[in-house]
Amino acid sequence: MKKKIFVILASLSIALSIVLSLVSPTSAAASCPDEGVFTLTSDSQGNKLFNGSHKTFTVTLTNPIFGTPVPYETINVTFLENINIAPGTQKKGYVINSSNQSVTPYQATDGTENVVTIKTNEAGIATFTITGENTTVTPLVFLDRGSKAWDSNPDDNSVYVYVSDYRFDEATEHCAKANPVTFYQFMANPRDYKLMDPRLKILPYPYYNVDPIIIPH
Repeated sequence: MKKKIFVILASLSIALSIVLSLVSPTSAAASCPDEGVFTLTSDSQGNKLFNGSHKTFTVTLTNPIFGTPVPYETINVTFLENINIAPGTQKKGYVINSSNQSVTPYQATDGTENVVTIKTNEAGIATFTITGENTTVTPLVFLDRGSKAWDSNPDDNSVYVYVSDYRFDEATEHCAKANPVTFYQFMANPRDYKLMDPRLKILPYPYYNVDPIIIPH
């Protein structure tokens, strides 16, 4: 009986350490003030999801001068945590692209980047879906134009394009960000689990900060 209680308590401790590792604060920052350009909403699932779950966001792009939707415009999608990071340190968050592939967008300090874009429809609306694994990511959309200037000609409902470099530049580009979304591993009743390595009863704490290593019987 004591052994079962110990295993249950240990499993609960593991689960807690996993959750704490997922909600650590991010070093990235972007204010993305409301400039009347983007409206970013999400589905009703909530922001704490099991690994592999999908969450869908809807973006509406509006010309701030005339208040009209901007059709057929390209919008970049990335994660706040993956902006200006050291190479190879991107979070395990993914945007599902038009080819149904899971792509991790990022821009690294060595000049490399992975780009994901979506395009608005005739009503100025676009959607994207994210998923992830043992991570927390903050979806961010932006207009990769190198300028916040808009054409004042009502017959040309578009932004001026100065520099399109596939990277987010907060000072010169419109953006909007959602609330952080956490993806975590489902933990069933601890009595239904055993340690992956039978030689060890409890692995050291740091191992559980990355991925759970318990598997079902």
